[in-house]
Amino acid sequence: MTIRQYTVLAFLLGAALLISLVLAGVQPATAQEPQPTPTAPRLPGVGPEPGAAGRSTGDSQQSLASPTGDEILTVPFQYGTVGVQTSQSYAGTVSITVAGVGQASGTEWSDAFYIYTDSFGNPVNPWHPTWFYNFTLWINGGPADSFVQPIPPYNDAHIYNFSIIAPGGPLTFAVGDVVGVDNSGAYTVAITRIVLDIKPGSDPNSINCNNEKGVIPLAILSNEVFDATTVDHTTVTFEGASEMHVDKRSGEPRRHEEDVDYDGDMDLVFHFRLGDTNLTCDSEEGTLTGETFDGQSIQITDGVRMIDRGGGPPFESPVAP
Repeated sequence: MTIRQYTVLAFLLGAALLISLVLAGVQPATAQEPQPTPTAPRLPGVGPEPGAAGRSTGDSQQSLASPTGDEILTVPFQYGTVGVQTSQSYAGTVSITVAGVGQASGTEWSDAFYIYTDSFGNPVNPWHPTWFYNFTLWINGGPADSFVQPIPPYNDAHIYNFSIIAPGGPLTFAVGDVVGVDNSGAYTVAITRIVLDIKPGSDPNSINCNNEKGVIPLAILSNEVFDATTVDHTTVTFEGASEMHVDKRSGEPRRHEEDVDYDGDMDLVFHFRLGDTNLTCDSEEGTLTGETFDGQSIQITDGVRMIDRGGGPPFESPVAP
């Protein structure tokens, strides 16, 4: 056969194959138009808004840019109720700052205290769940409600600062969900001790235990996350005693604010008469109790060295009353 005959034969065989494929219901391959990629609905406070490239959405507020404290923890929601434990022990009042959001239930989004979307990611009026497994912050094996009262108001930046009275020993922070495999997100938790300074400027804190008229000055110190001036001075007692300086007209304790540690912020100063306290010659520490103006309880302790000097003149306060 000639080349021309081979060419005609090949064309006829190709046409016959195409006809057989069509009759068999097989369509020849054609280029398909690209299909749009489905996009998940944007969750409030999570990820950028559509078209938000190049502008701030405020989402950076969900984490602490430069967290400060005695200890900083990252608490993944996937750890569930097991959570993360501090490496240090804490007793008395400590300041806690918690930031972060996640999906503790696998659907709704929540922060430390509030659920703020439905299961489809649509915004809802933020609400605080009160049941045991509540998909929000846990402290020491249960809902944070046991330590935090009142619950802080909702913050759309999802950052909360509050104080708790630590029972002693390590603290554990978790999320109230027993099944963590479908969770996402994490808390950043900063723990800062609140400091009581007995006899500011003195170390050790020596007290003549036989001088009942002796005056014991002390100060609640402010720091980066705790403002001592938020403490209601009228609620404060030290080892059972009240502030010795009283307003003659109102009968209420006088308020004294001073930067006793020279760090640039105001501290709250008190004076107590030794004979009004429960301190004895065997005491090794003294505890102050009270409340902040928003009703949070405080309990702070500092060490003392009781010395038997047998009477003597009253202590002179290194801090002016």
